[in-house]
Amino acid sequence: MGQGARARSTGRGRLGAALRAAGPVVVLREEHLMPGARIRSAPAPDSVRLEIPVAPGVTLRGITARRPDAQLAVVYFGGNGEIIGPEAGIAWLAGRHPFDVYAVNYRGFGPSDGAASLDAVVGDGAAVFDAVSARPEIAGKPLLVYGFSLGSWPALAVAGAREVAGIVLQSPPNAAAEVVPHLTSLLPWYLRPFARIALAPEVAAREDQPVHLAPRVRAPLLVLHGDADLSVPIGCGRTVFAEAGSEDKEFVAVPGGGHIDLWTVGGEALHARLAGFLEKITRRGTAC
Repeated sequence: MGQGARARSTGRGRLGAALRAAGPVVVLREEHLMPGARIRSAPAPDSVRLEIPVAPGVTLRGITARRPDAQLAVVYFGGNGEIIGPEAGIAWLAGRHPFDVYAVNYRGFGPSDGAASLDAVVGDGAAVFDAVSARPEIAGKPLLVYGFSLGSWPALAVAGAREVAGIVLQSPPNAAAEVVPHLTSLLPWYLRPFARIALAPEVAAREDQPVHLAPRVRAPLLVLHGDADLSVPIGCGRTVFAEAGSEDKEFVAVPGGGHIDLWTVGGEALHARLAGFLEKITRRGTAC
């Protein structure tokens, strides 16, 4: 290596070290935590479309996936970048287990009306659950809530305010401030090695975060979390689990599981854990 090349290499190294030590701080605000609000899509086909009005002029749109042998029903709340359509992962999961799915997109996500906000994500959950529970085909079926990542917020809020048969949380955060430092994927690639991420104070100060909502939950609880999750570390899920008020609760750690590959990595063993939980809920519902 020539002297000039060595000098350039040394200069880049010193710059990188300086940036890492005192690099830019990127403040994430509410809108940054909901990338799905930047994705628009057409409504699902009429045969599977689900529409739930939650406010004047605001209808949330998504899907229902029903099967003739369904023994229970699930209201699903998705992740922060997830658009609920016919190919949604929860519809695939329902293909493996005997439950019906009811899932809508948050305000501003995909085909849903309105503007995205954390208030709406959390606050609309009860209206969605109430609308589903009032459907005639639900009569006599246990009704669960299932939250993935961001969806843990509305799932916990609903489970703490309504009579639910059970609650499943997949990769739940405990509080936004705990998760945000790990969300480097939201940064431009050239900033990721150097920038530090901070959360806007108004988001960090919210008092309706999963760790606050969990103690109100009394229904049977199943938490699924990968121990290689880089977006929402498994410690977050363990905290929510520990704080949950449920007497009947189970935590399943998936070795090698990340944030979006849990079912691929967990395979049949993970399906068996979910199946056992659903069978337990079904037996209780039948007994009632």
